[in-house]
Amino acid sequence: MFCTKCGGELPPEAVFCRFCGTKVKGETLPKRSPKTTIAGILDIVAAALSLIIVPVYFLVRALEGGLHTYNRAAAWAILVPLSVLWVAGIVVATVGGVYTLRRERFGWAIAGAVCATAAGIWFLGLAAITLISLSRDEFRRPAAAPAGQIRGLV
Repeated sequence: MFCTKCGGELPPEAVFCRFCGTKVKGETLPKRSPKTTIAGILDIVAAALSLIIVPVYFLVRALEGGLHTYNRAAAWAILVPLSVLWVAGIVVATVGGVYTLRRERFGWAIAGAVCATAAGIWFLGLAAITLISLSRDEFRRPAAAPAGQIRGLV
């Protein structure tokens, strides 16, 4: 059972949250469905497949002679930033998948699914976005920061 205010995990018999003091009896998060588990796995699988398929595609194109360019400097100026963005997308998709499996940080979960879509395996990413959106209520709410403090800096 989880507190609806701070997301803290509580024993089933709890009446008040031991973290924030909110009354929780009868006000718990809904039961967990397999949607978030499937979505998290889809995010991680899409990232892993993208890590394999995209380089193989470009390697095959290069071996076939389909990647000719007259200006190598311009090609590098385009490919390097795109490669960095692609790797960052894979990292965000993986992190988002982990947060989805843990049912934490809805924003990261959605960002991971969007990056899984953009990384090249679009149908897995779209399925993950749909499943995460349908299971929004299953995600724990982040704990509130103590008065006068900014969460994440303390």
